[in-house]
Amino acid sequence: MEFSQRTTLTDADWQQWAGRNIAIRDGGIELAYKSEPDRSDGATTGVAYRQFDAERTAVQWHRLVIDHQEPAAGTQLRVAYVASDEPTPLEESLAAICGLSKSVLQAAEIETIWEFLARKPSELAELSDNSPETIRKAQDRTLSKAVAAIDDQWQPASTTEDILLAAAKGRYLTVRVELVGTQQASPRVESVRASWPRQSYLQYLPEIYQDTDGVLEQFLAVFGTLFTDIEREIQTVTELIDPRATPAEALPWLAAWLGVETPAEWPLPAIRTRLAAAPEHHPTRGTRDGLRNMLALYLAHIEPAEPLDSARLVPSEQTPVGMDVDLEEVSHGLWILENADLESIGPAATDAYSRPFSESESVVVYAGPFEQQSHKRAVEKIIDRQTPAHITHRLVEIGTEWRLGHNGFLGETSRLADRSFKLGGTRLGSTAHLQATRVDAAADD
Repeated sequence: MEFSQRTTLTDADWQQWAGRNIAIRDGGIELAYKSEPDRSDGATTGVAYRQFDAERTAVQWHRLVIDHQEPAAGTQLRVAYVASDEPTPLEESLAAICGLSKSVLQAAEIETIWEFLARKPSELAELSDNSPETIRKAQDRTLSKAVAAIDDQWQPASTTEDILLAAAKGRYLTVRVELVGTQQASPRVESVRASWPRQSYLQYLPEIYQDTDGVLEQFLAVFGTLFTDIEREIQTVTELIDPRATPAEALPWLAAWLGVETPAEWPLPAIRTRLAAAPEHHPTRGTRDGLRNMLALYLAHIEPAEPLDSARLVPSEQTPVGMDVDLEEVSHGLWILENADLESIGPAATDAYSRPFSESESVVVYAGPFEQQSHKRAVEKIIDRQTPAHITHRLVEIGTEWRLGHNGFLGETSRLADRSFKLGGTRLGSTAHLQATRVDAAADD
């Protein structure tokens, strides 16, 4: 069966809801606990409203699926809904109800009361001459008017999870979710999904079964829900193999499927980038470029102990770096030195750079500075995993202090700045030098 759907799942989606005593936390809503308990039994309540738009009139809404948690006794969730072809239950104009000019509403792209209630007062204040506090009070008044106008039209839902909408016909479906909790515990709503138009497996049965007072239709809706969820998973299965879109809990499965090692201590964005770049990295495994790429990828996603003030300790521009790692994003020092490189750097630097090498090491990696020892251990693990078994290696941590001949090598780990002259910004002896100049004087005629 084909349905159109509107889903509230992320923080950005929840911003489209209006309400009282509700807070958005980690992709869901909970009680905000900003008001005194308003119930005699000591519980506190919050309510959230959202208007879904089917974009055509006389639509028979089908289902409302709510994913929620009730962590403790005394917490409760209540759901009610009302459908209508009119976007607002009030007869007054939107500008008169909100107290804002039409130009402000147009600039904010607000067309309905519920859109006005969902906007942040600070955003509307920037477009008008009103203060955020004045806007907030106007929203409170508008919400009270709207709720009072449809108070006798709400249809309470008998369940709070999978709701088969009865007699919900109209372009707009307004949903009310009430959270009841205590000062110590709050119910939590993770997502809300509304679907339309109304479809039922009842239409496939003989006519004799059509008139059963809705009992048979509700029974068949249980199987319809199951099959619809399976169809939706099939339609969205491609998200599971997209490193940028797959849920965090599915990343280990995707990594195993690709044959990629993703250490648990890596930041989540680094893992996603690593998986996305797996095809480009596989051909370079066990090579100097492959090691540099992997180290650059990891270092680009962690903060250094103290950001370096220049680009002197980053991979050479002549070295190809793949996997979409921008070297400008790497705030750490990174340089790979092989034993064979000592022959080409000159005798002055050979002594300084030969010290980390022993009789066994054939590769030395300079990297750092590290804010945490766990970062250093992660780099050591990368070096161990990305070098061939017969290659011995050593990590030398680079500090924030830099000395030529100790951890600086002209042309590789350091660059000389271009000297320039700027009036008022030039220092004698640093950016400018006095040179002897011969002046030939011509004899006067």
